[in-house]
Amino acid sequence: MIDTSKYATASHVAGLIGEPRATLISAVDAGLVDAVRLKCGTLCIEISSARRWAKSDRKRGRPPKADADTTLDCSGADQPNYRSVAAKLRKPKAKRASQRRSPDGQISR
Repeated sequence: MIDTSKYATASHVAGLIGEPRATLISAVDAGLVDAVRLKCGTLCIEISSARRWAKSDRKRGRPPKADADTTLDCSGADQPNYRSVAAKLRKPKAKRASQRRSPDGQISR
């Protein structure tokens, strides 16, 4: 039997610890917070476990974007960067009908 004084719904626990409900549920899914799912589907989270998790030192915010200009071999300047290689691999854009040239070099309209 579950001790109801130790468990509460995600919304209630999120309000107690001051964290967003979605963040708390993500921590439960990652296994960082103890929780049980009742037969009816309700997620009940252990309050003390959620408080420990909220006090823990963890990274917050989005991870930094990777720099697209870096190469694996940084020893020489003659190494192409990602953007120049990607630009060469792209197919040229199709021209509009108003920009197409006829075989004699005239722009057709």
